[in-house]
Amino acid sequence: MDWFFKSKSELPAVTHLQQKRTQQIDSLKTYNHNVAEIKRDEEYRVSFTVSGHTVALNISLPPKFPEDKPIVKVSPPLRHPWVSKHMLVIGCRSLNNFVVNSVLGRVIRDIVTEFEKSPPVVFAESTNQPPSHMPALPYPQGMPAFPQSMPPPYGQPSTVAGNVGMYPMPGHTMPPVNGSSMYPTTSNTQGNDVLGAHNFQVQTEFPELQNKSIDELKILMEDEEKLLNMVLYSEQMERLKDERNRLNESCEELSKTNMSYKPELESRKEKLKEAYNKMLEARNSFDMKCLHQQSINEQLSPESILYNLKVSVADADTESEELAESYLDNKIETDEFLKSFMDSRIKVHLRKVKEDKLHQMLTERGGVSF
Repeated sequence: MDWFFKSKSELPAVTHLQQKRTQQIDSLKTYNHNVAEIKRDEEYRVSFTVSGHTVALNISLPPKFPEDKPIVKVSPPLRHPWVSKHMLVIGCRSLNNFVVNSVLGRVIRDIVTEFEKSPPVVFAESTNQPPSHMPALPYPQGMPAFPQSMPPPYGQPSTVAGNVGMYPMPGHTMPPVNGSSMYPTTSNTQGNDVLGAHNFQVQTEFPELQNKSIDELKILMEDEEKLLNMVLYSEQMERLKDERNRLNESCEELSKTNMSYKPELESRKEKLKEAYNKMLEARNSFDMKCLHQQSINEQLSPESILYNLKVSVADADTESEELAESYLDNKIETDEFLKSFMDSRIKVHLRKVKEDKLHQMLTERGGVSF
């Protein structure tokens, strides 16, 4: 009993590949419905319905999955560009390029979506067995065989002439279908009315065949021109012609209506072009004004003004020094010197005060200082 009480730490550690395998299986259940587990961690089935047929994707996971791509097989037998003759899915790009980081559920979902967009041709299992209530009876000897090119009224006839299976015997009463008898209840073998052929139900699209004998039907089958005329002038064909004419007239009216809108459409196109050209001109003007405004903003920025003040202070200071040198060289009179020098020094001090004040303001707000 010691094995029963083993701690989880003594169990073998789950490998990275096993974790990936489990995640891929979980994604299969996340992205798809009707997921059935056939064999744990090895085989799964995803079922879905397409065009009234139930299709199943059998997914086999190889031992090294997800390093190796899964194998997807389809059932029942069907025909589709993605499916090989062995019913293996070979046309799905995400399945063919499957890697460790791919998502299995999404790959299977892609296959299901493709089948829903382009439904496959499902091969229905055919059977030659008649229904339980309709026994197969041998065709009477000496009776003319029913033409192979004409389908029998019920069941599937034998291909051997003189022995047509599932054909009622004369004098036998067949079970009623939808409350009415499908076959004659009494024998009638006079002339060409073999088995009461004139009483068999014929498609309502061709009521003129209702009263024809088998010989007449044989003659009609050999005359392709009559068959073609019968089809071309049938009520169903006339309805199709009327529907085609109605659709043609509707298309013509619609095209005329669309053409009547052409002048207005052309006029609105011209207006749109003019409005577009005006928008381009306004956009260019706006861009030029933005550049001009940007240039003015750069010239009148606090940093630019501070720099210009520093330059003007230096110029005024140089001017006052030149006046002093000219006075020392006796180039100007005393009165003129005093007046010009005082004006120059006042200008220097005023500009210096403005410079210091602006520099202090920029420093307090974190601006650039020189």
